[in-house]
Amino acid sequence: MPRIKDPLLIDQTFGSYQKVYEVDVEGKKIIATFTYDGEEEHRSGWEYDLSPCYVDLTEGEIQELEAEFYEVLCEI
Repeated sequence: MPRIKDPLLIDQTFGSYQKVYEVDVEGKKIIATFTYDGEEEHRSGWEYDLSPCYVDLTEGEIQELEAEFYEVLCEI
């Protein structure tokens, strides 16, 4: 069973183009927000906090989890 389940879209705003997803990571609900700013593209991208998932993980496992999480987001 994958430790990161498919993201669930829970909110979206078209005026500022923002989508908010809930992602289940080993039973912890993580909120990931994608924002796109057409005028200032450097302000576009993902925001999320995986720190609740870091308990009892080594530095290598944390890096692996972060990479896996980002890969899931990129597939949306």
